[in-house]
Amino acid sequence: MAGLMRDAIAVRSGQLRVQVAIQTATPTRIASGDTTKAWATDDTVWASIKPLSGRMLLLAQQVKSTANREVIILYYSGLTVSHRLLTTEGSRELYIEYIDNYDERNIMMRLLCKEDA
Repeated sequence: MAGLMRDAIAVRSGQLRVQVAIQTATPTRIASGDTTKAWATDDTVWASIKPLSGRMLLLAQQVKSTANREVIILYYSGLTVSHRLLTTEGSRELYIEYIDNYDERNIMMRLLCKEDA
């Protein structure tokens, strides 16, 4: 994945136009005795969400990733691939597959996510 993240992140704060909730899954037992995931919101942040295309999509596929979206957010400490993003209108679920703390400067993060249709 190292080659995948070499392009510079050039995002102005005005381009972070979509509010997303950062959510954590908690196993929950339902009436039938089965376990399901209940998602709880940890925080809400602004993001840029774009489809992966061209070179980025090909590179993601080469490493067996099913990612189809690139999400840019300001640095968020503690974010892991076990979190998901939910747009605030609730219509889009984005499951994080890869996290790049760009330049390890704790300023911006590029996330490769899979959006379920």
